[in-house]
Amino acid sequence: MKGEIEMSKQPIYLPIELHDVFELIEEGKSNMIYFSTVKGSLVQANEYSLRLSELPNIAFYVKQEYTPVEDQEVGKNETN
Repeated sequence: MKGEIEMSKQPIYLPIELHDVFELIEEGKSNMIYFSTVKGSLVQANEYSLRLSELPNIAFYVKQEYTPVEDQEVGKNETN
């Protein structure tokens, strides 16, 4: 529609727990894991070596592609 703002298709970074990090690694999806640096930047985790002792103090994120609301399955009536 004219005048409507189109949503960007940029990725979204959602916070995840440490056990989710290990699950993604087991599933071979380490390229989806990011963490926050001291300066606040997000960097891809598989490009860095981290000490096990550091892991509980790091904020991890998973990269997800943007899905428009109309394409999301949440809340859709599956009987239609």
